[in-house]
Order: sequence, then structure tokens, then C-alpha cells
Amino acid sequence: MSSKKNDEKKTREELFRELDRLRNRVKELEAAEKERREAVEALRLSEHRCEKLVRESPDPIISLDSKGNFLSFNPAAEQVSGFSKEKVIGKHFAGIGMLDRESRSKALREFALITSGVERPPFELVFSCNNNGYRIMEANPRLIRNEDEQEWVEVTLRDLTGRRMAEEERKQLEERLRQAHKMQALGTLAGGIAHEFNNILGAIVGFTELTLDQLPENSVAEANLKRVLSASYRAAEMVKQILFFSQKEEKERSSVYLNDILEEALAGLENSVPANVEIRKNAEEGLQPILADRVQLRQVFTNLCSNAFFAMKEKGGVLDISLKEIEIDFEPVFGEESEASKYQQLIVADTGHGMDAATRGRIFEPYFTTREVGEGTGLGLAMVYGTVKSHRGKIRVYSEVGKGTKVHIFLPVKGEGE
Repeated sequence: MSSKKNDEKKTREELFRELDRLRNRVKELEAAEKERREAVEALRLSEHRCEKLVRESPDPIISLDSKGNFLSFNPAAEQVSGFSKEKVIGKHFAGIGMLDRESRSKALREFALITSGVERPPFELVFSCNNNGYRIMEANPRLIRNEDEQEWVEVTLRDLTGRRMAEEERKQLEERLRQAHKMQALGTLAGGIAHEFNNILGAIVGFTELTLDQLPENSVAEANLKRVLSASYRAAEMVKQILFFSQKEEKERSSVYLNDILEEALAGLENSVPANVEIRKNAEEGLQPILADRVQLRQVFTNLCSNAFFAMKEKGGVLDISLKEIEIDFEPVFGEESEASKYQQLIVADTGHGMDAATRGRIFEPYFTTREVGEGTGLGLAMVYGTVKSHRGKIRVYSEVGKGTKVHIFLPVKGEGE
């Protein structure tokens, strides 16, 4: 009997121990479940925060599966690209027309490297956007792999268009500054020597003319001195153009009519027109006057026409001259601010040999010329540029080899931009 009681007691003790073990196990499971729920909630909150950050990011953020198909496309990407999320999700990034040809090839190469596990630095792409034209974007990709061994590529994009435009504008400003320094250096040089050189030329011309009066007509000596006199006159004209650059103050300007000045310039060039060149002139009637230096503008017209004659002297051609009044805003057309709204536009167009891009880039440099030695000073177009700018005007040159040259000059009408 005693043995039976002992067995029952042992059984009860074992049951109590098992019950305690089960209770502890339940507590452990409850704690684990609580921890799991907290982890799930933390993960949910983390995912929510990540989604919110991606959704509200000012930079475009996209994700692609391992084949290159879009998985996500945040609002910033929609805004910059002009493509809606619904239009791109599930489609391959290279097949929707978002990248230009060169950038598409580059992106495919980079994507292949990234998905093979090679870390890549940021690289630039040109996006063809539906609503913003072309944009220069910096792509920063990274390969992501989750616990289930799933992989995708997340790409953060940064718009560099504004920065690139600012850099280009800075380069242009630096180039203008260098050009201004060149002009300033030339002015300093001219101011130091031009007047003395004029005195020397005055003596040469004066004594040559006196000697010519004492020589018999049609003699060899007379012919030689006439050549000396002609060369001296050309040198004097060169000095006159150099002096233009050394002027520190603008001359007093008056109300002038461009058509009258153009007629004066053409009359002065009458004996210089090659026989194989035809001049066509088309000027609007009743044009308003402009405020200008008559002598300087006549020299501008003379230089432009002389250059056109030289370009056509071998094969001949047509010199088209047109003059009209227009309203133009230079900012959207040329990226420059307009000082006026109404301009008179002079176009001098020839059918000569034209210029390549390298020559076009230097035509306004002092002393740059494509002519043979003795045929030009290299100051004609530099003077044209300086005069047009000093009159608050604009100048544009269009030229191709074999297709001639067109020079457009815009001068504000009187009272505009003053």
C-alpha cells in the first residue's frame, strides 16, 4: 500500500513539473509572438518611412528588376521625365524612349555590370523628357538583395542640367572677358603708337606729293612714287582703324537713317565691285531713325561689303543686302537679354566660299585674317564688332564652306533701350 502511494505521489510531481514546463513554454511562445509582432510593426513602419522618403524625395528614384523592367517610379521621376508611373511600370528602361541613343547604350552596359555584382560609380545620362526637352542626369545605382535572395537595382537620379548650363555660361563669360582684355591691350598699344605713326605717314605722303609735282608725266619715277602714295593711303586707313580701338569715350551721336548711310557706303564702293558680282538691295521704306555715329556705321557697311566682294572675286556671285525693322526678344532666340524691343535688321549675304567653324570662331579677333599678306589688315570685322556693340546692337554670322556667308546686324531704333 505504501508503494502505491509513493508511485501516485511521483506521478503527481511529474505532472506538476510538466505543467510548469508547459506554462513556461507558453510564456516563451507569447514573448516570441509579441517580439515577432513588434518586429513586423517596426518593419512596417520602416517600410512606410522608406516609401514616404522615396515618394517625397526631390530627386527621381527608380527601381528595376534583374531584367531591367521598372518596379517603381517616384513622383519626382514622373515630374522630371514627363512619363507617368502607369506608363513605365513593367516595361524595360531601354524600350520606352526615355534615353537618347548614346545614353541608352551606356545604361545597358552599366546595368549588366551592376547586376553581375560589380559596384559602379555614378555616371551621367541624357534623358529625352516628354515635357522638358533634354535633361542631363547623374545616375547613382546600387544592387539590393533581400533575405529571400531576391535582387533589384535602385537608382537615384540627380538633375545636373542647371549646373551644366551654369558651367557653359561661365565659360562664355570667361571667353568674353579674355576678348575684352585683348581689346583693351590693343587699345593701349594703339594709343601709344598710332599718333606718332600718323605723323610719319604725313611726312611720307607730303614729300611724295611734292616730288610727284616735279616729275615728268608717264615717267618710271612717277609710276613708282604713285605706288608709294597708294601704299601710304592704305597704311593711313589702317591707322584710322587702329585708332578706333584706342578711343576711351564715345563720339557724340545723332539721329541718322540707316538707308542713307547704306547708300553712301555703296556709292563709295562703286569702283570696287568686281565685274562678276551682282548687288541686290532691298530696304523697307519709311524706316525710323536710329541714334548713331554716321562715320562709324558707314565704315561698318563698307567693311562688310568689301569682305563679301573678296569672297566672290574668283567665281563671282550675288551680294544680297536687306534692311528692315523687326520686333525681337533675344533671350529665347539667342540666350541674351534684349536692351530694346524694336531693332533695324541689316543682312549682308554673299554666295562666296564661306567659312568653316574654326574660322567663324575667330573672325572678330583683331589681326586675324584669312587673306594673303598685303590683302587685308585683320581689323575690318573687329571694328565692325566693336561698333555694333558700342551702339547697343547685336551681330550674328552664319556661314558654311561652299555656301556663302550671312551677317545679321541688329541696331535699336532711336529711343529704344536708351
